[in-house]
Amino acid sequence: MINRLMKFGILLLIGFMATTQVVAGDEIEEKRVKVALRKIGHETLLSLGDSVSHVLPITNEGNEFVIGFESTFSFDPFYVAGIVDSILDVAAIEGPYIVEFKRCSDSSVVHSYEMLETSVLDEMACGGRIIPDSCYTIHITLLNFGANSDEDVFLQSASPSQSSNGAAPEEKTWTKFITTQLLPVLFFIGLMIYVRKKRKPEALDPDVVQIGLYKFNTRNMVLIYEDEETDLTSKEADLLALLHGASNSVLKREEILNAVWGDEGDYVGRTLDVFISKLRKKLAADESLKIVNIHGVGYKFVTG
Repeated sequence: MINRLMKFGILLLIGFMATTQVVAGDEIEEKRVKVALRKIGHETLLSLGDSVSHVLPITNEGNEFVIGFESTFSFDPFYVAGIVDSILDVAAIEGPYIVEFKRCSDSSVVHSYEMLETSVLDEMACGGRIIPDSCYTIHITLLNFGANSDEDVFLQSASPSQSSNGAAPEEKTWTKFITTQLLPVLFFIGLMIYVRKKRKPEALDPDVVQIGLYKFNTRNMVLIYEDEETDLTSKEADLLALLHGASNSVLKREEILNAVWGDEGDYVGRTLDVFISKLRKKLAADESLKIVNIHGVGYKFVTG
């Protein structure tokens, strides 16, 4: 039983560690993206001749990142698009993305475009037109953000036939679901099982008696030591219960015979000695338990 619990615990630990690694990988990727996007904001201001104004902290909701500025400006969409594309390329931030320029006052979109692998900047709408001076935020949605975590890299390396731009999205979706949602749930369930077992140990079962290092299940007539179970006969179980009930006290032979065998009349003088010998062997793993022969009187079950 203990071995099974240990194996289950190890599996839960592995699942938890895998989940933690995935989460940590996503956090690092998010930081990398924010560093690149801050540079986009910085280069945008420099291109306008502004080396004084600050780029506001980069925020994001999922895979949509927002670059904010403390000053107003006008801009050429084509020129800013070139800055965005070059910096993301240098930062190795792969995959298609959508860029939106929104007015701060009402979040209306004044310019937007989607950059795919086959897109060409020269074909971008409104290229070369100067957008009037105002307060703007740049929203960049990375369509593949979060799809390059460790488990996805494993899938790609295990399946060379997949394309480098993230093929087999269904496999990746399921893998991410398992590692980020299912495993934490299983870990929580395992933790609750462990806590409940700690709160309600087997020793609190009214049919289970703790005898030294052993658990004695009086109902099933079983001795349990660690993860090993030893069956007892009905007479052995009755004898052990009697001895344990009078621990560290002397029981006369007649008392024991009458209590365990009663009026059956089928025992002989050596019957008790044989059963005592059997119990000694079955309790041998705990040296603190001894069934002592009191010569001419009976037996004493010494514990501790």
